[in-house]
Amino acid sequence: MTIPFSRKQILLVVIAAAAVVTGVIIFLAVRGGGNAEAVSKGREYLAQMEQGDPSAVDDRLAQIEEEKVQANLAALRQSLLDNPEQVWSQFTDFVIIGDSRAEGFDAYEFLPVDRVLAEKGMLISYLYSDEVTHALQTLQPTKIWLVFGNNDIGDSQNPGWLDNWVSNYREAVTEIRNLLPNATVFVCSVLPVIEPASEDPCYNAIPEVNEALTGMCAQTGAVFEDATPQLEGHPEYFEPDGMHFVYNFYPVWATDMLMTYYDVVGSPGSVPGQNGIAAAGSETGNDADPDGASGEEDTGDDGTQYGDESEEEENYDEESGQDESSPTVAYWDDYAQLFYYWDEDAQEYLYLDDALQGSVYWDEESQQYLVWTYQGW
Repeated sequence: MTIPFSRKQILLVVIAAAAVVTGVIIFLAVRGGGNAEAVSKGREYLAQMEQGDPSAVDDRLAQIEEEKVQANLAALRQSLLDNPEQVWSQFTDFVIIGDSRAEGFDAYEFLPVDRVLAEKGMLISYLYSDEVTHALQTLQPTKIWLVFGNNDIGDSQNPGWLDNWVSNYREAVTEIRNLLPNATVFVCSVLPVIEPASEDPCYNAIPEVNEALTGMCAQTGAVFEDATPQLEGHPEYFEPDGMHFVYNFYPVWATDMLMTYYDVVGSPGSVPGQNGIAAAGSETGNDADPDGASGEEDTGDDGTQYGDESEEEENYDEESGQDESSPTVAYWDDYAQLFYYWDEDAQEYLYLDDALQGSVYWDEESQQYLVWTYQGW
């Protein structure tokens, strides 16, 4: 099956075809003494088509695209919530900095200790410490999540506190972005508390604080991440103190972090690691052929193949008749909502069959979709 035309081309063809068909209907109706009302409606329809604004077509296509993106993100979120073990594999090249709430990512052993710079009682001033600067320079992360405010808000009843605190936060974010210009900085909202913690009036300022953080992110280019909706109606996610979170909330929170990230960089379209693919190919996935795997090895200038016969035999699967060491690059067709690939034998692009559609995964390292040939292909 060959790749279909673009959606815009198809839509324009459909409009043209509709106009022709309507014209024929009107012609036949007039010649045959047809219903005058039908003729009138047909003429009105043609007039609307002829006077149609081309920009309206673009707007509708943009709307369709956005709807598909949001549907894709919603499906990805649900898949991650249903399979928490897949969440943590997507935390690559990151750092989380914050207070005791952020510390749970490390305390519950979800994420590596060197990637979670968080301790109980931490204030926004921690972002100015040499420890944070050294860690960021050493790790060079491309994704940074900041979790502060739970302790700082204790001063929220002091006049001018919020302006001063947000100003300090803004300066720290600006310095981090200057230090790591290629990194995306995510500012996590101050999450709510429940009883007995909520009895302290200082936490009444949480909505105002989060509104100020939203404005600060817009000024600095940081991204505001708010997992508050994930806590609504779920008191079971809180420890008895009403402030800290239990084990089960962290995969939910992490999923929200990832979804915020994907909303910025674009949806991956499929869940990395789905059906165990990433785990099986983690060592070889980074060597994917960016032009689409054809199963052929690279050759030298003299035409000889790199590698010896023993390597070829080791990578060849006799049952499937395929080279099981190389993933095939898959491409996403927005119009058909299917993945396709380059078929070397047919010398054309073909859609993956139904079974392989579900085996496509997003490779973070190569930033492309891959599907492994040993899946019975």
